[in-house]
Amino acid sequence: MKSKENINQWISDTIIALNLCPFAKVPFEKGLIRIEVSNAKNFDDQFSFFLDELSEIQDSSKTDISNSIIAYTDFNGDFLDFNDFVGSCEAILEELKLETIFQLVCFHPNFCFDKTDPTDRINLVNRSPYPIIHILRFEEVELALQNIEEAKMINTRNEETLNELSLERCKELFKF
Repeated sequence: MKSKENINQWISDTIIALNLCPFAKVPFEKGLIRIEVSNAKNFDDQFSFFLDELSEIQDSSKTDISNSIIAYTDFNGDFLDFNDFVGSCEAILEELKLETIFQLVCFHPNFCFDKTDPTDRINLVNRSPYPIIHILRFEEVELALQNIEEAKMINTRNEETLNELSLERCKELFKF
C-alpha cells in the first residue's frame, strides 16, 4: 500500500535521519512500530478505526507493538479539524482511564504549534505526509525521558536542526 510506504519513508528519511525523535530509531528498526491506514471519510468511522487500533495496542505486549501510527488518508478537514479530532481521541482515553497508559501525538501536513507562524520551521517537527495519530505507550515515553536534561534539549536541538536545513532540503523532505 503506497501510503504505508510513504509513512515508512517519512519515518526513515525525516524523523530518524534528522533525529527529530531520538526514541524512534530502535523500535522502527526492530519492526515494533505498527502502521495502520484508515480510508474512512466520516468522523464515526475514523473514530471507530482509532478505537480498534487502541484496542489492538492495548491487547499486545510492548515487545510485539511498541507504538502505533494511524494515518487518515481521507480526512476531510484542515489541521484544526484534525487537532479537534485528536482531542476527541484523547477524551476517550480519559474516559476509559487509559491516559496514564497511552499518549497521543498529532501529526499533519499543515501542523502548526500554537502561537507560531505556519512558516516557522519548528512546525516541521510534526508535519507528516497524512494526518496521523501516534499512539505511544506512556511507560516507554517515561523511560525514554529519564534523562531530564537530554529531554529538555530535544526541542532546542530539533529547532536548530530544522533551521540549519537548506530551503531545497526542506522542500525535499516536507514535500507533502
